[in-house]
Amino acid sequence: MSIYNALYGRDGHGVGPNEPEKKGFARFCQMVGRDLGQLLGTNLMVCVLCLPAALGVSLGVTLLSLPLTVVCSAVTGLLTGPAMVLLADCALRSLQNDPSQWLPRAKQALAAHWKAACGFGCIGTLVLGLLCFVSAFVFEAAAQQGYYPGLAVLGFLALDLLAVLGTLCAAVLPLQLPAPDVLLRRAGRLLAAAPARCVLAGVLMLAGIGGMILLFPVSIFWAVLFGFWLPGLAAMQTLFPVLRQE
Repeated sequence: MSIYNALYGRDGHGVGPNEPEKKGFARFCQMVGRDLGQLLGTNLMVCVLCLPAALGVSLGVTLLSLPLTVVCSAVTGLLTGPAMVLLADCALRSLQNDPSQWLPRAKQALAAHWKAACGFGCIGTLVLGLLCFVSAFVFEAAAQQGYYPGLAVLGFLALDLLAVLGTLCAAVLPLQLPAPDVLLRRAGRLLAAAPARCVLAGVLMLAGIGGMILLFPVSIFWAVLFGFWLPGLAAMQTLFPVLRQE
């Protein structure tokens, strides 16, 4: 039995033993209709944990202060990592029709994976903060020079790569207690096994969360209700066939 099946391989509520599994958008709607309460609850916890990172990185980038950006990104990333683990764990349990109550399961996931999650969040948020700082610096220089620099395109591609790797790491983190190199190797195996699915999952996360960040503070209401679980569930559903083989 794989690690994934050991954690998420139980029959769940609302699904008959002989009922064929729905696919695609029908499956997505089934999960939302059945598990909306736990998705909203998880989304609220993720919002609270990610708020310090959003404020800290925004402050450093707005002031164009590299030391402040680095410190705020690294420190607040200690909360962002557990938030991503909660999001991935909730989505994976919903995909597997897990019948257990979501709040005790969320506490169990945090207790089991908080060390690896904090390291993952610290590094990931630091890289994201540095990319945001470089992008802001480049666009500031472009505004003064009056042209659009090609470096901005590279920055956008770097954000895409970070989104793909971050999504893969968040997906495999609940499956084990890995060292950072083991985590990256498992994420790399997923990428090698199904590159199209992995890239699509990263793009879904980038589009959902990145768009919400770009529209901040107008998107606050959307963020509290839908901002994280909607792209997170779509991304995990995209990766689900590959994760079941882990």
